[in-house]
Amino acid sequence: MSFLFSLLADRAGVASRAELVGAGVRATDVDRAVRSGQILRVRRGWFALATAEPDVVAAVRVGGALTCISALRQYGVWVPRETAVHVAVPANASRLRLDGNPTIHWSGPPRAMSSSVAPIADALAVMAVCQPREATLIAIDWSLNHRVVSADLMREAFAASPEYARKLRRLADRRHDSGLETMACSRLRGLGIRFRVQVHVPGVGRVDVLIGECLVLELDGREFHSRTLDFDNDRRRDLLLTAAGYIVLRVSYRQVTEQWDEIERVILSIVRRQGHMRPRTRSGR
Repeated sequence: MSFLFSLLADRAGVASRAELVGAGVRATDVDRAVRSGQILRVRRGWFALATAEPDVVAAVRVGGALTCISALRQYGVWVPRETAVHVAVPANASRLRLDGNPTIHWSGPPRAMSSSVAPIADALAVMAVCQPREATLIAIDWSLNHRVVSADLMREAFAASPEYARKLRRLADRRHDSGLETMACSRLRGLGIRFRVQVHVPGVGRVDVLIGECLVLELDGREFHSRTLDFDNDRRRDLLLTAAGYIVLRVSYRQVTEQWDEIERVILSIVRRQGHMRPRTRSGR
């Protein structure tokens, strides 16, 4: 029985009889565990631990697999907060149980139906046609940066997506090491401003975003500097960059998410007067 429980735990607590038997569990053991109350029958041919993730159980009970932001949240990907459960179902699905008002995605990839949670690449492809552009880019960049999905799998999953979704995939950049960086760069791109990310500056190290030749945008994702060493190191880097002829704009998470208009005005004022292209001092070359 322990093997059965272990297999279920590895599958977010929910699996089909076909999955369990295919992995070596005897069908009689599955039936015995149901009769004893050790596992629950979610729907015909599907079973769950009592401790299974509620969203996964809900998706299987509907008649499909968890997808979009609901699936990505299970994988630890940064996604917007939303209470609705997103479920992928086959195009010919019928007799769905719609308790709790789930969000149904009728075009769920067939391979997503073989498990209780869609693969990350498939969930990202669904997110691209369901959620806001910026949030989707953040999720894609995060997934690539953390190597939880490959570019090849992404390309395959997005192959049948609308052109605007495939464009989002092509904009993906695994160098973005935070959602905040993706957010800021997406907005700079929308302004038509050219930039580079994770640029190495001799004597300083990598800077988050370099606009033109000398305008540095540093994104402080930490909500609070609990370590004096971090705070001091950031200021030391700013001093070194300034001494080398760079203009440094260090902004916080809150400023990017809630006060972007102010950041945008400052950046545009510098760009319009070509301040971002001015020659740096010799030590900054």
